This record gives sequence, structure tokens and C-alpha cells, in this order.
Amino acid sequence: MNSMKESAFCCYEANIKLCLEIKNKIKRRQIIIFCFILLSPYMMVKWAVKALYERTLEGKIAADKIKTDNKRKFEDELAVVAIAKNEARYICEWISYHKKIGVNRIILYDNDSEDGLKNKVQKYIDSGYVRYIRFPGKNQQCPAYNDAIRKFGECTRYMAFIDCDEFIVPHKDVNVSDIVSSLMVKNPNGAGLGVNWALYGSSGYEKAQNGAVTQVFLKRAEDFAWQNFHVKTIANPRFVKEYISPHFPIYHWDFWSIDSKGNRQRLWYNHDVDFSVIRCNHYFCKSREEFIAKQSRGMVDRQEKYNMSRFDEYDLNDVYDPIMLRYADRITY
Repeated sequence: MNSMKESAFCCYEANIKLCLEIKNKIKRRQIIIFCFILLSPYMMVKWAVKALYERTLEGKIAADKIKTDNKRKFEDELAVVAIAKNEARYICEWISYHKKIGVNRIILYDNDSEDGLKNKVQKYIDSGYVRYIRFPGKNQQCPAYNDAIRKFGECTRYMAFIDCDEFIVPHKDVNVSDIVSSLMVKNPNGAGLGVNWALYGSSGYEKAQNGAVTQVFLKRAEDFAWQNFHVKTIANPRFVKEYISPHFPIYHWDFWSIDSKGNRQRLWYNHDVDFSVIRCNHYFCKSREEFIAKQSRGMVDRQEKYNMSRFDEYDLNDVYDPIMLRYADRITY
């Protein structure tokens, strides 16, 4: 039974773009099932061909390509790519923090912000640290990611694709680009690093607090809470075929994501949560008051809005974890 489940999952993974398109465009469950049955021969053949390729040619081809790529010089070793909508309140803290830990550049897409976001980050734009791009419209998260890959993928060794309420956190206080480079060599097919969430709750605050978000919200979910199974990806953009989810891309056939232990990491989650090297702190809730304001903004990756049931589901405060206090005197907000 387990082998059947694993085979079904691998078939789903090999056809993930098609599967997501069916699920997103068709709402009736019965029609979705019918489409999967109708397309199953095609999906199984594609999976079989991909599996055969991976077990024969892929390892050597990928290793050679990565070896060649590693010899190249890049303008930036590590850039963060994000799309923002009305994130002015905490954006300077987010930029300042990532600059301090060794991120070389921020590529910031502004999705119809109305809260003075550009004015807030103007000094970083003027200095060249932030590349600012207006990016209007609905459901623009993945299109923004793909735009960044097309425009800047040849001048950036690695790109981290995260949200403006997410902070890449090395376990030790060291340069994060060095950590990423050291982890990416653990697997010859590794073209991306899946970094698990560390979900932070409201710390019991009903109202918005003064101060930096990383210094105010210090309680998070336990390591193996299911929310922390989600990953965000730091990818080598030259081996990415397309971003189809905020959490992960589709790679060219030679490559895949790995976790911090060098194991293959699949799609948008990793049950083997490991915070001993690197993680992605996710301040999804903040205070209840701020979450209510977040509801009105909607989502940048789909035409939906958050509701308070999501706050209750994600407001986890089981572990006091003040790791970000070490940056208190090094960030501006």
C-alpha cells in the first residue's frame, strides 16, 4: 500500500503543473476526478519517462552543469525576491534585516500598494540595494517571481523567494549566503533549498504593538506543528523552468530542491523539520488587530481573502524563541 501511495505521489509530482491547473480552474469535485481519470494515461507515461531519465542520465548531466555554474562569477551571490501589497509598516525592518545577514540585493515587486510603500524604501532604491518594480494586477505572485528569474537570473547566483512577513534565519549568526552555498553542494542534483517555516503567533497581543515585528513577537509553533512543514525555496534561477506556487518552482528535468540535510525535498512541504542550520520565520498573524487589517488587502497569489479562522489556526504560541533579539541593535524600522 505504501509503495502504491508513493507511486501515486511521484506521478502527481511529475505532473504538478497540470494537476494544479485542473484544481484551480474546476470547482466541482466530480469533474476534477473525471479529468484526472481521463488524463491518467498521459500522466503515467510522463512520470515513467521522467523516472527513467532520472535513474540513468540525469545525475551526471546535473553534476556537470552545476560544476560549470559554480565556476561563474555573479553580480550578487544571494538576492531576495518578494511581491508586496501595502507592507509599508514593517518593510524597512525586513529589508534592513536581510541586508545585515548577508543578502546582496532585494528585488521588490509592488502590487498596487496604497500605503506609501515606495517612499518608505526610497533610500534603499537610491542606494541600489533594492530593485523596485511596479507590478499591478491580480494573482501576480508567481508572475513576479518568473519575471525576476527572466530579468535577473543571469546576474544572481541564488534567489530566495519569500514574502514580506518572512525572514530567512541562519541558526548561527553568520553570513546567510555562505550557508546556502555550503548546503547546495550536498546533492549533485540540488538546484534549490527548501527552508521550513518557523511559524510565529500573536504572542497574545490583541492590538498592534510599537517596535519591530521580530522583537515583539517571540512565541512560535512547536517544531513539528503541521504549519511548519511548509517550505519556501532558495533557488538557482538558471535551473528553474517556472514558478507555479509561492512555495516552490518546477525545475528543468536535471534538478530538484533539497533540504538542509541534502535529501530531496518535494513540492511545498518537508516533514523532516530541521532548524539547526537555517529556517524561515513566518510572522503570519502578528496581533489580532493587524490580521483583521490584513484581511482587507487580500492575497497576491489568488483572488481570495483571509478570514479569522485562519488566524485561529495559525496563532500558535507554544515555544518562546527569542532568536531574533540578537539583531535588535542592528536593524532599523
